[in-house]
Amino acid sequence: MRLRGEAHGAERSSARVSADRPPSLFSAEVRLDGGRGVVSISGELDLVSVPVLLACVATLSADVDDVVLDLGELRFIDASGLHAIDASAQRLRTSGGSLVLRAPQPPVRRIFDLLGFERTVLIQP
Repeated sequence: MRLRGEAHGAERSSARVSADRPPSLFSAEVRLDGGRGVVSISGELDLVSVPVLLACVATLSADVDDVVLDLGELRFIDASGLHAIDASAQRLRTSGGSLVLRAPQPPVRRIFDLLGFERTVLIQP
C-alpha cells in the first residue's frame, strides 16, 4: 500500500507535485513493512502539513498497531508538529499499539530531547 501526501504553502494535495508548482515543503510516504506501518516524512512539519501526517497515521492505524515515523529527511518541526506526533502516539497506545520515531536529524532530535519525548515514544537513531 502506498499513499503519497504533500503540502504546498497553504494548499494541501494528495497528488504528486507538477512542474508548474513550487517544490514541496513537506511530503509523506506511507507503506507497510513487516506488519508495521511506516510514514517517511521529509521537509517541514508545521501547521500546514500536520493534517497530511495525521491522515497518514490514521490510514495506517486501520491496518496495523505499530507505526514508525521515519524522520531522516525532516528538516523542521514546529509546536503543531510536536503536538501531532504526541497525539498520534497517545492514540496508538490507547488502542494497544506504539509509535516509533526513527532517525531524526540532530536539530529535530534536540527538540525531542529537550521536551522529554523519549518518556512516551521510542526514538531510534
